[in-house]
Amino acid sequence: MKKENPVTVIAKHYLLPNKEESFKDWIRGIGEVCTQYDGYLGTEIIQPTSSDNNEYISIFRFNNYHNLRIWMESTTRKEWLDKSKNFSSQETDIHEYKGLGFWFSDSSKSKKPSLMKMSIVTYIGLLPLVLVVPDLLLKVANLNNFQLNSIATAIIVLLMSYVVMPLLTKLLAKWL
Repeated sequence: MKKENPVTVIAKHYLLPNKEESFKDWIRGIGEVCTQYDGYLGTEIIQPTSSDNNEYISIFRFNNYHNLRIWMESTTRKEWLDKSKNFSSQETDIHEYKGLGFWFSDSSKSKKPSLMKMSIVTYIGLLPLVLVVPDLLLKVANLNNFQLNSIATAIIVLLMSYVVMPLLTKLLAKWL
């Protein structure tokens, strides 16, 4: 049985002023097209934090590198990228991360940490959250099992991505 190694791609889109709706229509369209490709796992969009910033970030995932390459090299993708020129102020920045590498990316380092070290740091960050977040949610809300797990997972993923892993990678940078 072949082991799947998911790949995360982060794309930064720089929009021209007043072109947000064009971008949103485009991102919906390209997202629908992606669903027709094997291994596509979904896309998330991060909107600008202020009205004077027109930088949108899309994060999309494929189940393995092979399926990602098929999408990245497709004529369909190239056609959709050509459409993005109507609302883009500059070329889109694209970065690929395999497996846990997404949390451990550092452009200033040429060598990535070993998978074992990345796994240990992820475990250290994840364990307290898995033990605490669901219990806290149960104390503040009356949730069924599905609701509890869905909300707890969302909170844990956000905390891991934006708080815990950036902090741990800074604290453990010398070891990593």
